[in-house]
Amino acid sequence: MIAAGKDNYQQVSGILKAAKGEDIVDVCGGLAFSLALTRSGRLLVAGEDAKEFASLLKAADGRKITAVSARLAHALALTDTGELLAGGSNGEYECSEILDHARGKKIVSIAAGTDHSLALTDTGELLAGGSNGYGEVSGIRKAAHGKNISFIHAARSGSFAITSDGHLLYEGANHYRIGAFKQLDGSLVAIADSEIITLALTRDGTLHAAGAEGFTDAPAKLQAQLAGRRVAAITAGLLHVLAITEDHGLVGTGRDKESQVSGIISAASGKRITAAAGGRNHSLAVATPQPSQATGHTVQATFTRTQHPDHPLTLHLRRGTTTHATLTTGAAPTTFTAPAGEPIQVIVGGLPQPPAPGALYLTYDPATDTTTLNTGATQLPPPLTCTNPAPNHLTFTWNA
Repeated sequence: MIAAGKDNYQQVSGILKAAKGEDIVDVCGGLAFSLALTRSGRLLVAGEDAKEFASLLKAADGRKITAVSARLAHALALTDTGELLAGGSNGEYECSEILDHARGKKIVSIAAGTDHSLALTDTGELLAGGSNGYGEVSGIRKAAHGKNISFIHAARSGSFAITSDGHLLYEGANHYRIGAFKQLDGSLVAIADSEIITLALTRDGTLHAAGAEGFTDAPAKLQAQLAGRRVAAITAGLLHVLAITEDHGLVGTGRDKESQVSGIISAASGKRITAAAGGRNHSLAVATPQPSQATGHTVQATFTRTQHPDHPLTLHLRRGTTTHATLTTGAAPTTFTAPAGEPIQVIVGGLPQPPAPGALYLTYDPATDTTTLNTGATQLPPPLTCTNPAPNHLTFTWNA
């Protein structure tokens, strides 16, 4: 794990100390705190008011956490059974309301905003709770009603959602920046929004950016760093943005007074980045082994469907122009060579309206010669899930 930026509350040095010797798979940052997630599903926290997250850590104790999200003063966590946990500030009911809405439902994705929260169920339903001054809660719920949502992102006074067919929904303040992405409607897979720069990612791995006044050069700066490379993931801090390239590099732009951009990019040099996050004035990232340790290894995979078994679906696992495997629901297991540490595009076929592609990440352990699912980095389009019932074996399930 690497980190850079302002460290007045040990949000950088403290989380690095807590993560020392741990296998970190995901990170997130807030106002002046940091969270890290270990491969075993344990949460680590450091920084200002870390004690405020005691209730979250207590709720997470003994459970396997698979995802974390934070923005300002609260955080969300997701268990491997789809249960939502929350902790930190609740001044606008950003924790209590989303927990009430999520009760009894299986959650597959989470997003913490400045003082509101979003969650996505396994049926594609969007849940929201907390501050609603600009319609970021009631408005996005109304806009998403009846639609199959595949991606969510909570920003300051705004909520983003992307439907399974790539259409962008937004409710909240600062509508002017969203207009820059209207021409991308139908091809979007992810959005990351800071207060001054918004990033959009399309299915083909192309990064698009729009900057507020004073930061209109953000798109050009990012393209210069990318040098033609495609992007696998995007994230945003309060005043800066970061993007992970398909070859596991890291680029970024925005406010850099505390070296939250230049520092993390420098620390990432020569490393393989699989996850990243921005806080207010700091940045975090997860580095995986060097390429020599990330060669391909044999994996066996199956694909099942919980409903309508008489209508088979296909699942294509690709990297670039290479198809590593094509799975069919109800068919015998498929054995293929999986590139560990590399993003594998997951494409579902056989549906009238196919969802946006997802990204599968695997990790290889040379000590045990096993390949396992990287749950922290993997992002699949709901209601598709993937489990790792045994080493070197994956089970994909379409829960519909």
